[in-house]
Amino acid sequence: MYCDVNDEKSNQKFISFDDYSVSERVYSYDEAIKLQEVFSDQGFFVDESIAQAISELNRKGYITKYCCSGHLFKDRQPIRVEEKKEILELLPKRKEHLIPKKGYIEISEDDEKYTFLYNGACSMPYVAFAEGVEIDSIPEGFYLDPEESAYVIRAEVECCTDEGSGPRFISDDEAREGLRQISRNLQEWANTLPYKKTASVRK
Repeated sequence: MYCDVNDEKSNQKFISFDDYSVSERVYSYDEAIKLQEVFSDQGFFVDESIAQAISELNRKGYITKYCCSGHLFKDRQPIRVEEKKEILELLPKRKEHLIPKKGYIEISEDDEKYTFLYNGACSMPYVAFAEGVEIDSIPEGFYLDPEESAYVIRAEVECCTDEGSGPRFISDDEAREGLRQISRNLQEWANTLPYKKTASVRK
């Protein structure tokens, strides 16, 4: 069973340190924030849609430190930038086309002014692991963040698409489905991982 994606503050579930079991109860984000300090020695709260995956990873000895399932932003107003230098800095280095992760570029007729339309549909899911944890594979749709000192995997939900008639921003429903698919991929990956030979202990 895969839980739904929340628009901003994700519902939470509690994972126990004892056996990494997941609570049946669902907590609101605000409830979890208040309770985390009280129960910090007993377990931790996790976004509902990835709770089972995080539980499975920890049970198998792949101890996690931080994670986020990703969520939609309420304010999706475009931002126009017309400085070529700024635009080029916003372009993803690993892509050659003019569709950045969270927007697209229009080039004026004189080829001197660039306009970047930004529409960040959602925050991107990630899982950060405890020091010393390394895994031979990553889930589909994720990549290993080379800029992090710890082992961190991140996912991307494309916020802009080009279907032949020019780039357009994805809808909220498309963004939600993208996040759901990422949660499914994470769960399926966690299920296939072997148990570590020496189980780690959270400290």
